[in-house]
Amino acid sequence: MLKFFVNQKGIAPVILVIILSVVFAGAFGVVYQSRKEIKVRSDKTSEVTQLKDSPDPMSASTNTEAKTGQKFKLSSKPFEQKDSALPQFSFYPPDGWLKDKGTYTALFKDKISVGVAYLALAPSVNLAVVQRDLDSLEEVLAFVKTEVKKSSIDITSARKTKFNGTEGYLLEGKIKYGELSRKVLEEEIDKEIKNAQKKVIVSKDQIKKDIDEIVRKSDVKVIGYLFYKDGYIITVSGRALEEYWSQRNPQLKSSLDTFKFE
Repeated sequence: MLKFFVNQKGIAPVILVIILSVVFAGAFGVVYQSRKEIKVRSDKTSEVTQLKDSPDPMSASTNTEAKTGQKFKLSSKPFEQKDSALPQFSFYPPDGWLKDKGTYTALFKDKISVGVAYLALAPSVNLAVVQRDLDSLEEVLAFVKTEVKKSSIDITSARKTKFNGTEGYLLEGKIKYGELSRKVLEEEIDKEIKNAQKKVIVSKDQIKKDIDEIVRKSDVKVIGYLFYKDGYIITVSGRALEEYWSQRNPQLKSSLDTFKFE
């Protein structure tokens, strides 16, 4: 299994986040709004959280970031791999993104809104290193394709390249995450409607129609570089919602393109 650098725990999960805002009719004609955050992870586990009745705190920053992209810049300080047991390399991650072991995650989330629901996903840059005894770069590519498939990532393009003096592959991929999560997501929504025990003003059919559209738009795209050095497979990649790819691809690739072996 490919493992993220430092923590070595395995492929980081993709999380599909749906915010479901439904108006319910209470006793004596009182009307209130129920807002739930439904998280479905790539291992099909889920979590539902009650949200306060307040505007979505990330809407303004998300919309501004999506439209302009002007806040994006690279860190002035590179990440440097200095463990003497591993190949030495460095790269510049996006400035201000939250670092959690081998993953840098944006502080903003891209959002797709449809009716009573929206999907939110933060772009990320991911670094992975795993030791494997293979004979060629082609064998490495075949191994990686098989391993990432287990995390529902399909490699759609692999182009051999010489990058910053090192031979490797430029990879592109896709995660059809909405379709993978549809069943779990629909079960959670049905449960929330049933638990409300009140008449839902927004029809169940309309909610499901909104979710169908969200699912259709929730593909995640991946771009990255693959290398094999001193017996270690090294990948540095970026991912974001396909709906925002025209903005996020140049941003992510500007970070990936700074990767180099020392």
